[in-house]
Amino acid sequence: MERIYDVVVIGSGPSGQTVSFRLTKIRLSVALVENEMVGGECHFWACIPSKALLRPPEVVTEASEVEGTKQAVHGMLSVETVLSRRDKFVDQWDDSKEKGALEKAGVTIVRGQGHLEGPRRVIVGSKNDGITLVANQAVVLSTGSRARIPKVKGLTDSCCYL
Repeated sequence: MERIYDVVVIGSGPSGQTVSFRLTKIRLSVALVENEMVGGECHFWACIPSKALLRPPEVVTEASEVEGTKQAVHGMLSVETVLSRRDKFVDQWDDSKEKGALEKAGVTIVRGQGHLEGPRRVIVGSKNDGITLVANQAVVLSTGSRARIPKVKGLTDSCCYL
């Protein structure tokens, strides 16, 4: 089955969402392909949940170092409460809010792994059992990245964080 759009965007992280919203504002039809959760790595696994987890111990440390508040700091952080707080920040691992905002703007969400088949052609799923998306104008690759440590002699010994 083939579906035709003006633009096909692969990846729904911050940049994939932004380009999709902007393209619909200029009245282009957009299909946004996402294999995991709409919102991407930053919203669900990296930036937002990390900051939500780091803030409670940071606040306890700061409060315990300030005269007048350190006397009020007692006991340990509740792991269960800290994790519950994180889950609220990532919408309880539910991407329907992000997905709904894109669909309201006119973006078609296509769930699955997208693969380039040729110029302006994307297969979602497998070649024999998938959907072919044809882009009249362009395919935008917005799949993000993964951390990688380059093979530079001595690099991993130079910092305790690598």
